[in-house]
Amino acid sequence: EPIVGYIGKRYEPPKSDRDFFAFELKSSHIDLTLDPLPNMPLCALIYRTGYREPQGHYCSGHAGLGLHINNLTLEPGNYLVAVTQDLTSETGAPRYVLENVSDNYRLVVSVATPAADAEIEPNDHIKAPQRAAPGQSISGMLGWVGDEDHYCADSEGKVVWLVSDGERRDGTLEVTPFYGCAAAPLVRMHPEGRKPVGRPRLDADVNSPWQSEPFAAKDACLRIRLTRDPWSSQASAPRPSDVRYTVELVSQ
Repeated sequence: EPIVGYIGKRYEPPKSDRDFFAFELKSSHIDLTLDPLPNMPLCALIYRTGYREPQGHYCSGHAGLGLHINNLTLEPGNYLVAVTQDLTSETGAPRYVLENVSDNYRLVVSVATPAADAEIEPNDHIKAPQRAAPGQSISGMLGWVGDEDHYCADSEGKVVWLVSDGERRDGTLEVTPFYGCAAAPLVRMHPEGRKPVGRPRLDADVNSPWQSEPFAAKDACLRIRLTRDPWSSQASAPRPSDVRYTVELVSQ
């Protein structure tokens, strides 16, 4: 059931309006979509009923930019979703608390059934990664500010990582392999065929697709996140989006 709401009158000057919606989950995964407002970025916070701290805090970071969270793992039970203005700032300067009684946002929370090639959230920490088997292709996205995705090899023997990415409006994919506790040099993935414009191509800059060197699969992991595009003059932080990348683990 789509929910339509408004970020209306603020509680007081430093506190935005916040709307709570309750749902009961009888399965293990949800999809959450929050359509944007034109004048303010939004956050969705997910609370387990009875707990003060949210289990998840997801922000778009930009006005006019929605949130898409797919295949989020939750225990069955009762939950609250809070929708509010995103008051974080790239520069650290406080944002003005805004109101909007003329434009509505749209929130949809639905039961998800992840496909075999789907990214499963949360996989935001190297200690809680998604496991990848040889021959498995995983399609993921970086859908909110600060989103990081971690994958670890679920196999023995020699393997390589294969990563490809789509065309992004801004920002570029940063890929960092981990072997045990040690991080290997990162790569910044640019669209296939793209060349630097007035800037040097550094060792870290590669075109999609990228293939790692062969390595022993045991304790081998991969971190994927967004970073600023060194070939672009755009200085702002990269925007989350629903652009998809693909990760594959291949036996050697």
